[in-house]
Amino acid sequence: MIRAGTMRERITLTHPTNTEDARWGPTPGESQYATAWAEVKPITATERMQDEGIQADTTHVLRMRYRSDVTSKDVVTWRGRKLQIESAIDVEGRHRELELTCRELPTNG
Repeated sequence: MIRAGTMRERITLTHPTNTEDARWGPTPGESQYATAWAEVKPITATERMQDEGIQADTTHVLRMRYRSDVTSKDVVTWRGRKLQIESAIDVEGRHRELELTCRELPTNG
């Protein structure tokens, strides 16, 4: 069971959406659907060389109160970083706690 005192980080959850533009057609975007308190722990961080330069790959585990609407298509925003949800697990199957495994998305700039 997660202790409330460990959930010190404020996160925002967003769903991917498409906005219809008359000139350009569907434009990908995000729609915020919730904010929540969570415990955020970095798990791995690696770097590798690619054509564009050094590519960082960072994963995090987030623990939060259970929500039935969180999916692997969603994105978490935490401290200005975007984290793509790779898995959302109902810990112990009791609808009390949700564990998210996330990969940090690259930033522009």
